[in-house]
Amino acid sequence: MAKKKKYRVKKRYMHKFLRSIQAIRGEAVVNFDYTGIHALQVDLAHVGMVSAQLDRTGFEKYEMIEGKYLLDVDCFREAIKPFVYDDILEITIEDGEYWLDIEVRHGNRKTWFRTGAEEFDKPNIPDLSESMNTEFELENSDLRDLCKMASDEVRFNTLKEYGVEVTTFDSNSETKFVEDNNRVYMAIELEDEVKEWIEDLDNVVATDYLKSISKAQPKKSTLKVETGIDYPSRIGFKREEGVVRGYYLVAPRIRSD
Repeated sequence: MAKKKKYRVKKRYMHKFLRSIQAIRGEAVVNFDYTGIHALQVDLAHVGMVSAQLDRTGFEKYEMIEGKYLLDVDCFREAIKPFVYDDILEITIEDGEYWLDIEVRHGNRKTWFRTGAEEFDKPNIPDLSESMNTEFELENSDLRDLCKMASDEVRFNTLKEYGVEVTTFDSNSETKFVEDNNRVYMAIELEDEVKEWIEDLDNVVATDYLKSISKAQPKKSTLKVETGIDYPSRIGFKREEGVVRGYYLVAPRIRSD
């Protein structure tokens, strides 16, 4: 027998959670545990992955649901679109065996949709704890600007005794970044204690994924990047003081050399 669960949450929290997932794909495997809503999904090319959480502390009312479901993120975002950004949404989720009926209400306005699937792929998170040998912070405004002028790839390089260089190639002459024969780059200085343990790094990432991730996060935000040679780059985000948080994984491009 289907059970109804009820939630109260600000639209802006739900919007930012769903938008973060959409950077990779319009659907995600979700579960509702005691800490909040968790989402996990890989893109169809298996190059990018997102792990996102809407923390329980962001809800005025929250209930757990057993099991995992395939959530149509695109439909959910459309369902909350008619509401004002700071509205407190009253969400009712009817838990079927393989589906969820989701009703969103504020005042006299109501939207509804059904989501779920009997069978779906459950993404596995790779263990990268031994692979991330370089960590740095990247201002999202800089990443957006760099992606606008980028070719089809962005390269992360180690700068010995300094930090990390983020590089791409550009045909535009007007840029706030340093140029050298169409090579556009910005240098990120690291703290002294970090410089001591970073290793050689030369990692290439597809620009399209970085663009999508950057657009999904506020322009005035800071992204935490962890990466290693020939390993995925992990790009962490945190919004609304951690109520919405998570990370992306982007696989490196294989170099011919």
